[in-house]
Amino acid sequence: MRVYQYSEAAFFTAMVLNMLSVFYEETQDKRQLALLSMLIKGLSWHCDYLIVTGKAVVVYDAYGALLLPSRYVQWSCTTPTMLFTISKISDFNDAEVAFTMAADFVMIVTGFVSAMTPPGVMSVVFVNTSFIAFYIVLYQLYRMLASAMSEASSAHARNGLNITLVSSAVIWHLFPLGWCLARMGPSVEWLGEPLQLTANFGAKVVFSSCILYNNYVTLQQRRVQAQLAQEHADRIRMVADLQSSLRHKDEFISVIGHELRTPLNAVIKLSSAIAGNFGVPAYSARHRLWMETITCSARHLLGIINDIITMKAARSGIHLKQELVHMGAAVAHVLRVLTPMAQRDVVVEKIVAKTLPPIVADERRVIQVLSNILSNALKFTEHGKVCVRVRMDKANRHVVVKVQDTGCGIPKDDVDALMQPFRQADMTVRRKYGGTGLGLSIAQQLVHTHHGTITLESAVGSGTTVVVTLPVLQPQTVDALQAPFAAEYAAAGLSYEALVSPAAAAARGERPPVFVPADAVQVGGGAGGGGCGGRAPVRTPQETPRSSLDRARAPHGCSGGGGSSAA
Repeated sequence: MRVYQYSEAAFFTAMVLNMLSVFYEETQDKRQLALLSMLIKGLSWHCDYLIVTGKAVVVYDAYGALLLPSRYVQWSCTTPTMLFTISKISDFNDAEVAFTMAADFVMIVTGFVSAMTPPGVMSVVFVNTSFIAFYIVLYQLYRMLASAMSEASSAHARNGLNITLVSSAVIWHLFPLGWCLARMGPSVEWLGEPLQLTANFGAKVVFSSCILYNNYVTLQQRRVQAQLAQEHADRIRMVADLQSSLRHKDEFISVIGHELRTPLNAVIKLSSAIAGNFGVPAYSARHRLWMETITCSARHLLGIINDIITMKAARSGIHLKQELVHMGAAVAHVLRVLTPMAQRDVVVEKIVAKTLPPIVADERRVIQVLSNILSNALKFTEHGKVCVRVRMDKANRHVVVKVQDTGCGIPKDDVDALMQPFRQADMTVRRKYGGTGLGLSIAQQLVHTHHGTITLESAVGSGTTVVVTLPVLQPQTVDALQAPFAAEYAAAGLSYEALVSPAAAAARGERPPVFVPADAVQVGGGAGGGGCGGRAPVRTPQETPRSSLDRARAPHGCSGGGGSSAA
């Protein structure tokens, strides 16, 4: 009787601890697991309580061994609960869980019936059935724990599950061993009941505690893994949606750009032709002004469309043509086109170094860069001066173009944002001066594609300074340009040998420029990356696509020529 009292006290203590956990655990998962553990300990305590108080039914079975029907009732409730709890951390489906619990029920029922059946054929059948069901349950228990171990993300969790697996194999085998010893005769039957009490305590307290702990840990890991998997799937879906949206946007821009450019070119040409025939007396000066306004407005709109198409091209790679570009002539051309858009009180000044070698670049793109920068300077300068300086750097390896104005200036906090597409200092500026906010962004991408740099400094009320630095040679230059470039570089009084010397480049920590055939040249983003879409093939003059900078070559009288993309 004392043994049952010890067992009762142990189960009661474990039940109280689990009851406290139900109230004090932080998460719903822990509370549910503590409630299940409390149920298991409570049933076991109640069974021992009935025995200790003399209220339990105690009989002797057909073999003369002590038989407690309440214990079988307890087992029929507690072991399925433990199996169900373990199934939560495994990959078992509902059918497998139901099969395991049915086998457990068969094991208990046939074990009870075999004890009540006199020795004979039927007793052997029931005993064998009970043992077969027992090993089925034990095998399913092993599969549950093995699947949980395969999915455990930490060594700590795997070790805990290993301990549970080993302890379950030991503890569960004590039940049939005690049952058999109690029915093997007077010499060993005294071991049966203590062994079953030990197994009962181990299964309900030690084993169920391990199950609950591993259940909680594994459920947490599975929840985290499921959450991470869902987040990863969401990110993949979001990236796919964004890529699809960007692709559709680029396709739309490409289609709508070409659809708009075609009628605009017709409007420009026809209005220019009509304006040129206004010598006919029937037309008045007012009609001529109207036609010129139509022409300039159409050119302005065409400039905006070209800028948008250029931004779209920058995403997939800008096609470059390598040729000798004289920066002094390029600046003069852009100023000749854009100076008419300057305010009356603005002086446009050009300072070009006397000895200035050519650079290897795409002249059309260089003119586009200069047009975007100068159109901004002229647009936002209402009085004062716009000064353009062109010179070589100290190492005679770069041409530096500095555009300085005395315009309204830009807040320092907004300087970096202006290099992003469709950005201006604020919306009041866009409403006052117009523009798409693409000018500086396009200029930056084109400069980076030429392996150059562009910087912007500004302050409110102090004007803006933009400095563009372009290398005289590209990292890979078309070999057909080597001889003419070397001749003009030397004619400017500079040392061509020092420019291409590997030793001089190594001293600067750089690679010397190389000359390669046109089909072997690869041009990538420059020092700043520029986001120009990676590598783009270099085109020879015959292969270069038709210029999209029609506005840079507009007639002098059209003030909308270069400023459509002002930032």
